Amino acid sequence: KPRFVNKCPGNSVRMDFLREIFQDAIFIHILRDGRAVAYSIMRSRLGHAGAYWSVKPPGWRNLLKVPLVDACALQWKMTVEAILESAEKLPREQYMEVRYEEFAARPAEIFRQVGDKCGLVWQDDLLQTITAGIDNRNYKWQTEMQAADIQTLNRLLGKFLEKLGYRKDSP
Repeated sequence: KPRFVNKCPGNSVRMDFLREIFQDAIFIHILRDGRAVAYSIMRSRLGHAGAYWSVKPPGWRNLLKVPLVDACALQWKMTVEAILESAEKLPREQYMEVRYEEFAARPAEIFRQVGDKCGLVWQDDLLQTITAGIDNRNYKWQTEMQAADIQTLNRLLGKFLEKLGYRKDSP
């Protein structure tokens, strides 16, 4: 096959290593509002008795010492910072950033763009199958979290979110 696709969030902080092994690798970074990601991580951790969950960015052990909401927010921030740092070292043709919100709004179009970047052609029937049911789930943190936790997310992530093009004041 011309490409191997791997969706393992843990690999997002291993881009430098992976590029050494796979010199023609293309990295697709799906960037999502950190508050939505923090909420998702928090739910996963609570479902696993509070155990650390998912990506282990540099310095992740320090996150074990802070409150859960803070840890989940900072885990996302540290991960995205590591990704962006690695991406700066990559040639343009080996990195693509996709906004989760755009992907959820136009999944078939975004899949085609990713395919173009990777030299892959999607068959229309396959594209319809794999994009069916994709919807934006970013609202959950806004509707399901306590107001104090939302304030914590906005305080910890606000400036970084703005730098990435997100509004820090929502909701």
